[in-house]
Amino acid sequence: MFNWRYIKAFPKVALVLGVIGISTAIFSWWWLFGTPEKREQAVVQETIAKEVLAEKVAVVEERIDRLFLADDDLFDVDTGEVLFKDWISEDRPKDLFYDKESKKLLATFPRGIARYGMDGTQEAALSTRYTVGFTDGFKQAMYPKAKDVWMADVDLLALKLVNERQITTMGIFLEQYFAENLIMATDKVIAVRNLNQQLRVNLETGEVKPTRIPTDGIQKRRSPDGRVLLGQQGNEVYHYDVQTDEVLKFPIGKSQVRDAQWIDGNRCALLVDGKSLAIFDRTTGKLQTDKALPLPCKAVMAPSPTGQRLFCVSSAGLRLLDLNTMEFEEMPTGVDMFVWLDDETLMYPRNVPDSSLRGTWLKKVGKPEQRITPEPCLVERNAGPVFLVMKSVGQVVFVTRHGLNRVKLDGSDFAEVAKTTRPPTRLLGIKEWGEKL
Repeated sequence: MFNWRYIKAFPKVALVLGVIGISTAIFSWWWLFGTPEKREQAVVQETIAKEVLAEKVAVVEERIDRLFLADDDLFDVDTGEVLFKDWISEDRPKDLFYDKESKKLLATFPRGIARYGMDGTQEAALSTRYTVGFTDGFKQAMYPKAKDVWMADVDLLALKLVNERQITTMGIFLEQYFAENLIMATDKVIAVRNLNQQLRVNLETGEVKPTRIPTDGIQKRRSPDGRVLLGQQGNEVYHYDVQTDEVLKFPIGKSQVRDAQWIDGNRCALLVDGKSLAIFDRTTGKLQTDKALPLPCKAVMAPSPTGQRLFCVSSAGLRLLDLNTMEFEEMPTGVDMFVWLDDETLMYPRNVPDSSLRGTWLKKVGKPEQRITPEPCLVERNAGPVFLVMKSVGQVVFVTRHGLNRVKLDGSDFAEVAKTTRPPTRLLGIKEWGEKL
């Protein structure tokens, strides 16, 4: 009879090795004494599985510009086929890139970047404890460590941080909340909230000094590249450049800036007293203040892709403003969420009981709206309508309660891509490596 008292005294490592040895022995016995038919069947099944996987990978490589992620599954926009379930299953990436040269995928996440084979298998990953920020092209990474700011170069081949260097030496930064407290950032300077202070950090010299930046409504007042902030103090509009730490001021009298919206990377529209727009242009460093609105507005938002148009919110509803002519176009009733397809075309859902209005709609500027389908596109609370504009193939993919749908950018050729038992909440396209985030 076994004496379990002695067995329990064995080290855990010995027990693990014992389990491995027994498993190996059982497998060896099966291989030596199992029927040849069963062994041959197992080999055939493994060969077939490898061939199927190779065929699917070849399809992915050939049709990469026509594929997209719906939650975790990889779909073909034309056929509706699910090429891979749970394609990238470790986490949902922020952005996904295809590198033609290596035939690999690069995915960005809040805490790093990872490389995948075309079958979705992770091959390498660069990860930090807290959120990491990358400069354009992923040449450098910035992250908090030991309560200081650190930087490193990024080896994209090995996916490693190299030449790590400590930027600050004060040991005061809250690591867990560092990323969400970033106010402004360039590849040379950052401004960050830390405890009760707002600090400007020079990433080249390590200099840290207090700065005062009014942070109310900062998301709309900050330039797309994170370098410039516009706002009002007293009787002046100010332009703050975090990289140079310089402020430009423009007198505005007793007027009040009610809202702001960057039109593109260089121009920002300021809503003055709800009656006119003041346009600041970074390329000239000037503020143009004489653009009167046809009707009073409460807010400005959602510029078109080239910045020719933006929306104004009035007491009567949404109005589309042409910045060249300063003329309004009234938007259809019941529309409060929309997606720009190009500078002339909008798509939007109407989730209302009225069957004549309910559905997903497309509208060309200056022309009547057209209904694509009576089913409204689903809307995520924090992300808006679940749309994916695939400009390279001239398609728009969107989600209804029944599944995935597609339509051409001009509103023609509507079709159901695939039915889904549970509608996806996120669509993600695959960009070509080299495109900016």
